[in-house]
Amino acid sequence: MRGLLLKIVADLRHAPGRAGVLVAAVAVATACLGAMTVASAVLRREVPQSFLAAVPPHVVVTTAAPFHTAQLPDLSQVQGVAAVTTRRLVRGRVRSPDGSWRPLLLFVVEDFDDLPVSRVVPDTGAWPPPEGTLALERSALPVVGSADSLHVRAVGLDAHVRVSGTVHDGSVAPAWQDDNAPVFVTTRTARAWGLGAGLDEVRLLLHDDAVPAEVSAGVVGALRDSGIDVLRVEAPLRRHPHQDHVDALLALVSVFGAVALVLAALLTANLAASRVALHRREVAVMKSLGARSWQVAVVLLGFVALPAAIGVLLGVGPALALGRAFAGMAAEQLNLGDPSLAPPGSVVLAALSICWGVPVAAAGPPLWRAVRASVAEGLRPAVASARIRGWPRSPRAALALRSLLARPARVLGTVVCLAVGGAALMTTVNVQRSLEAVVQAEVAKRADDVEVRLQRPADPAAMVAVALGEGAASAAPWGLALASVVRADGTATSRVAVQSPPAGFAPPQVVRGRWLRSSEEAVVNRVLVSRHPEVALGRTLVLRAPAGRRRVRVVGVVDEVAPPGLYTGPAVVAALTGDAERMAAMRLVAGATEPSRLATAVEQALVQAGFFPLLVMDVRQLGNAIAEHLGILLAVLGALSLGSVAVGGLSLATMLSASVLERTREIGIVKAVGGTSGTVAGLVVAEGATVAGIAWVASVALMVPLSALVVRVLSEHGLNVTVPLVMDPTAPVVWAVALVLVGAVAVWLPARRAVRQPVHEGMRLE
Repeated sequence: MRGLLLKIVADLRHAPGRAGVLVAAVAVATACLGAMTVASAVLRREVPQSFLAAVPPHVVVTTAAPFHTAQLPDLSQVQGVAAVTTRRLVRGRVRSPDGSWRPLLLFVVEDFDDLPVSRVVPDTGAWPPPEGTLALERSALPVVGSADSLHVRAVGLDAHVRVSGTVHDGSVAPAWQDDNAPVFVTTRTARAWGLGAGLDEVRLLLHDDAVPAEVSAGVVGALRDSGIDVLRVEAPLRRHPHQDHVDALLALVSVFGAVALVLAALLTANLAASRVALHRREVAVMKSLGARSWQVAVVLLGFVALPAAIGVLLGVGPALALGRAFAGMAAEQLNLGDPSLAPPGSVVLAALSICWGVPVAAAGPPLWRAVRASVAEGLRPAVASARIRGWPRSPRAALALRSLLARPARVLGTVVCLAVGGAALMTTVNVQRSLEAVVQAEVAKRADDVEVRLQRPADPAAMVAVALGEGAASAAPWGLALASVVRADGTATSRVAVQSPPAGFAPPQVVRGRWLRSSEEAVVNRVLVSRHPEVALGRTLVLRAPAGRRRVRVVGVVDEVAPPGLYTGPAVVAALTGDAERMAAMRLVAGATEPSRLATAVEQALVQAGFFPLLVMDVRQLGNAIAEHLGILLAVLGALSLGSVAVGGLSLATMLSASVLERTREIGIVKAVGGTSGTVAGLVVAEGATVAGIAWVASVALMVPLSALVVRVLSEHGLNVTVPLVMDPTAPVVWAVALVLVGAVAVWLPARRAVRQPVHEGMRLE
């Protein structure tokens, strides 16, 4: 065995170029696949951990009127309750640096040092926030800026207030993506601002074996016995608010991770085939001298396995660095706390084993053929290809084509590597256009320019008069209620928007079922269906709101980029709000007025008229909000596609280097008969250009199914909206330019070696 090892080392020393290419190939593949594996493992662990670190509640009980903690019974004595926290949410508005207004989520907490449920962690500044100040959730800084004070509005409050610092709440969605501003104040501050010091939410953490419906019933009974009326009971989903986006992100990483592994396997198989082709005669001589098949196999496999192991070791550092960097970027995008970016050791070990094992296994078939070949087959001169007649007429092109036909399997592997890399790059361009099409379609299908939602239902005629008075071309009142869907076990979901559109409304695209025909029906969006299994086509839902309950039958599912919600008839909304005459929303057509200016003017006029708006969003803000949610997906696609192109380029360089080594005698003869350096380099360039051209055609063909696959993954495993497949006509042009650049780099070293090769080296016998 020692002799075999010495033989492997000697072969590597005599062929440092080929060994170096193999090391580089496996190192690049390890860096790509390892980075994806590390990032995926970190995110799968840290996203739920960060969310659960905030101790989100199992049950939220909202009371009909604010209460003081002295009135609250000892709910920890209720069977199944593990911990209790009380707070209140006041919805308002906050002015952003550009002068527009954004939704304000003002959380009132009595004791920030005693938060066993819905924890808030200090980030910067004073803690707890001193009286008269607020603490800003850190992800809201891009929304409201870093000023020392903010202009806030709520019912009974319109003032500039001081910001004492920032905090982190791992249970809320990134504020800059949802375009809102969560802030936290003490009960003393709320009282000083005229908002009252009472609380109206009881947030419960349950024991693992507790049944939420039974615990909720016990808590509601205890509260009512203490004279506290209950408005609603919700059992929210205990998962990250943007878990859908995380799922889409991880699905993309899985798809491109598989692509990187395939490319690495093809690349190694090419190198193994090159090794066998160059040493056919040497293998035959070993056999004629008595070497057994297993000894030949060890020597040949060692030439692949040892450099592959070195490549894995060299690639593990970049893999960890890139994976941690990507996971850190995603963590920032998802508003995670202070995540640990260290991947699990078992995952890293498994990834490294795959990065070594799969390429080595891919080298098995050509090596096995060499082991099985007879001595006579090994000593027989290799035939380059069949004679080429008529075309191509250029001697240089004919030599390049004959060289390619001499090793069709290797050329095919190189073409596949380049085609997959190019298809990945073009897919990135296409998917970017597809996601942009989602944003454009969502904005374009809106017949209105500004959406307004009020805190309380109001007289529709008065609302419309205010909007028209500020320059709106038209205004259409909408029925709106916030209601929970009652589950089969008696618990309820978090509140969702229940809307009753006016006559003439152009509905979103119905993907299953049909649109509304009667007031007792409902059409739900795909986001609601994905998050709540009890919501499905054909089922009857029980909607519960403070004013009452209503049953509706789901007759359709629509596509829209929006929070969970449903559409129904005006009678249902009236029953949920308890007011058939008033409405809580309207949509405006700007006409000649710029939408953002109209939104600002209408909001100010509504406040002056005594209406308090919770949301005033123009189409520009809507488009930006959607784009912000999709930005991380585009960044991931770009990074992964560049890695695929790099592996493809390395495959081309590998093939050309092997070709130059195999054609040593041919190059020597060309030089001996007067061939110039340009002639020799032209042979290599022609060969590379031919492979690149074939790969470009193949990649364009592969682009369509790969783009369709990624679009389908995004549609069904994350965004919950149909993403159209858009083929960007510039994508093949982008890939052609990239292929020229990659090809130039890949051709340079082999061409340089061919030009510098002495004539006597080419004429030397094997």
